[in-house]
Amino acid sequence: MPELLSLFDPALDVGDLDTTFVHIRDSEFCDDVRAYLDAAWAIFRDHADSNFATELRRPGCFQSRAWELRLAWTLRDLNLPFRGPKPGPDFAIPLADRTVYVEAVAPHATDSLMANYEAAKRFGAAIPDAEIILRYTGAIVEKVRKFEEYRSTGIVGEKDPYVIALSGANIPQSSIEEWPFPRILKPLFAIGEAYLSVPVDGSGEVTQGIHRREIRQTSKGSPVSCRIFLQDGHRELSAVVFAPWDIKNSPESRERPPGNDFLVIHNPYAQNPLPAGFLPRGQEWAVRDGTVALVSDWRSREAAKPDGLRPAG
Repeated sequence: MPELLSLFDPALDVGDLDTTFVHIRDSEFCDDVRAYLDAAWAIFRDHADSNFATELRRPGCFQSRAWELRLAWTLRDLNLPFRGPKPGPDFAIPLADRTVYVEAVAPHATDSLMANYEAAKRFGAAIPDAEIILRYTGAIVEKVRKFEEYRSTGIVGEKDPYVIALSGANIPQSSIEEWPFPRILKPLFAIGEAYLSVPVDGSGEVTQGIHRREIRQTSKGSPVSCRIFLQDGHRELSAVVFAPWDIKNSPESRERPPGNDFLVIHNPYAQNPLPAGFLPRGQEWAVRDGTVALVSDWRSREAAKPDGLRPAG
């Protein structure tokens, strides 16, 4: 079989196609996006699942596969060699004495999230913060279960860091963050809502802070733990990498460095910690002196690349 050079080869179009895939394939305004995805595919195709190009165009699958391509492109840009173990996590990045494994996931939106998004476009609607958090939480917990399989079968070693790379590309409004910190921190560190208390009679002091929120509930009332990174959490999870943007709105499409939207959040209780500065893009969050803090802001150090999405060379 000849090597597939373009992800948009019509020979693979069978059955229903993902609407975003069709838009990017056919739009005259998406030339750069197509070029970028095909350039990323040239990097990733030797490491991808055998059905990757077919799955990419299936309804509901495009953004998930594009997220893997974004990760591959960013790792290449950072000169981090990788492979794609089969079976196993999506990426394996070798270090001197161990291997960092990365599992990618892009959870889908629920019907109510989509309905809220449509209402927001027409009439205005509040960001459904709690429901978005639940989608993140469910995706992370599912991939932690996958780790147990990888560890039990010996694919991931006892000293190897395990990272979940989570994309909000499928969830409308996930890129709209609320003050004073990124939403993804909430289910990891039991963070609730910010509050401000002002005495109406003018006496006393104005106080402000953040509520602790260890448990959230699904629409059916089932409890969901939001202590993923705390002491009774998942020590096998080294870090979470989060990116809010879909492929058309990624930093690369705005002539920014690949991964400029990444949030790298370290698990303070990780059995195998991810080295600090391992992914020097976007922002890096960690616990310092018992407090969740922004420890590196790589965005302020990076300059725009003139070619944008177009691969250099």
